[in-house]
Amino acid sequence: MALVKIGDKFGMLTVTNGPIPKPNNIKYWTCVCSCGTTKDVYQARLINNTTRSCGCTKVVTEETKALLKERRKGQPAPRPKGYQHSEEAKAKMKASQVARRERERAGEEPQVSSGSPASH
Repeated sequence: MALVKIGDKFGMLTVTNGPIPKPNNIKYWTCVCSCGTTKDVYQARLINNTTRSCGCTKVVTEETKALLKERRKGQPAPRPKGYQHSEEAKAKMKASQVARRERERAGEEPQVSSGSPASH
């Protein structure tokens, strides 16, 4: 009984041809991804579900790369283009700004947030 047959689907890949013999008796199958790309895939990777697309699902935009880079540095990530705060978040920010201004008018010292949890 064959483990892989022409017409089988593995994730986004559909097997169209094979097996293709390669050195060391390794079997590859020609697959077409749902995005239209053709790719030869090692049989074990199909069976074990370790290859489920041609790689099109791993495409990372430059903007996403910048966000990930900032997060790795421990810095707050910049907002993606078109990001909108929820109405609830906008209301909280507005209330915080109003409270800060009222404290400043009353002559109180500004509250400084350390940004880290209190040590025990």
